Amino acid sequence: MLTKPSILSPDAHKVLLCHPQWFEVIDEKNVHMQGQKGNIDKAKALLQWEKLVFEYKKVSVEGGLSQVCILPGVEGLEDMVFAANQTFPFLDHSGQKKVIISNMKHPNRQKEVAHYEQFFENEEYEIMHLPKELLFEGMGDLLKIPGQYRCLCGHGFRTAFQTIKHLELLTDYEIIPLELVNPNFYHLDTCITILDKDTVLYTPSAFSEESNQKLKQLFTQCIEVPEKEAAHGFALNMHVITKENKKTVIIQEGNTQTETLLKQLNVSVVPIDTSEYIKSGGSVFCLKMMYY
Repeated sequence: MLTKPSILSPDAHKVLLCHPQWFEVIDEKNVHMQGQKGNIDKAKALLQWEKLVFEYKKVSVEGGLSQVCILPGVEGLEDMVFAANQTFPFLDHSGQKKVIISNMKHPNRQKEVAHYEQFFENEEYEIMHLPKELLFEGMGDLLKIPGQYRCLCGHGFRTAFQTIKHLELLTDYEIIPLELVNPNFYHLDTCITILDKDTVLYTPSAFSEESNQKLKQLFTQCIEVPEKEAAHGFALNMHVITKENKKTVIIQEGNTQTETLLKQLNVSVVPIDTSEYIKSGGSVFCLKMMYY
């Protein structure tokens, strides 16, 4: 049985997004991009992104976030808008700001990383690098459990299993490996949402049997989300924002069964349209980075 640590760890309270000026689909890096090359409605994508920013600013005004920051896009970096992947910001046990820089799988995404590294350098983070041969895609695969010095780490498609021991050394967090086996769910943030230290929403088909059992040991409530909504509606790529005991979730619209599950858990649901970004394999969670 996996034990639960009692020491509380602060959670991130600022949100970083990247402007989608140069967003498009130019190749196929995941199954969701198949047949979508050149198929992005850029005007619609901008409106969808602006709506997401509006919702974050609204939450910020209400006290759920302390800051909403926008990073300019860069010409030629069509996927830079997916801000969850290039880094993993965290606080060490003494409260110092640190960030692990990603080693991304695809060459045309590797160029994005330096722009995020510069952002965190300007924010006075200690910059940390992994060995270059170890693949790691930031908060796409490494998810902090709220209030704990503990993370879940997806591996199998974008982040290497061998990376995990290095992440433990750099963070001094406990890192719990979860094997991803379904190409619809190539990042951990596409197939699981950590609602709090006791509760996750997930789709079992994303994980190996061993990893499914591990989740049931770790969390008191493991709530299954329909695979159709997770794979096609990106329901689990939602973003949970917690203020005191109140939770608000921003989620791709149309995921009615998942919305019902959330409302039964007394979560406020904010549906928005991210359909242009889903063509590239990402939704709400992929489009932002939480930091300190």
